[in-house]
Amino acid sequence: MFRNKDTTAVKQSAARSRLFFFLAFGFLCASCTGNNISPNINSPETVSLKLLPPRLQTEPLSFDKLLQSYDWLNDKQKIVALKYLLGQNNLDHRQKAETAYMLARLAQPPAEEQTLSLFDLAQTYPPLKVKSLWHQSEIAAMLGKEKLVRQALADLLAQAKDSASIAAAQYALAQSYVRANETNNACKLLCQNWGDDIVALSNCLEQW
Repeated sequence: MFRNKDTTAVKQSAARSRLFFFLAFGFLCASCTGNNISPNINSPETVSLKLLPPRLQTEPLSFDKLLQSYDWLNDKQKIVALKYLLGQNNLDHRQKAETAYMLARLAQPPAEEQTLSLFDLAQTYPPLKVKSLWHQSEIAAMLGKEKLVRQALADLLAQAKDSASIAAAQYALAQSYVRANETNNACKLLCQNWGDDIVALSNCLEQW
């Protein structure tokens, strides 16, 4: 009986160790990303429509008109136009959410506090909810706001239906625990849901 208990304890310890190293590797990979630089949405250049091509400088600038030329604009011009649109009262709910989402995506990296609010607005439009929550959790992690990270991931888990999405959210939540030096909670979360089957977890993450 004691031998069985010892064997079980050893297996559990080994499983926790494997999960910890799996998490640690993912954490190191994540910390090596996000070093690109994009225009600052609060920069002085975003004040005037003069940065836009002449055909877009004529007010009022509509959402549909912007989309027709969007792919031809550089990032600074896109930020100018999107910020201008958000300040207007001629957008419907979908257009406003999509404008906020597009602007938030241009604003990262580097992470900006304002992007969190933009993703809040974007996720009010159901088709953008899941994507916005994922991006919001990533930005919050870059800003060290683990409470917000976990709230976004909890919302994602409530929305997730397929095993790949559930695994990705659980793994991201476990990484949040690791960043906060709560490794026991991280291993406990994954052990409860995946046991020592790292291969199954890894396969689900690859599918996602």
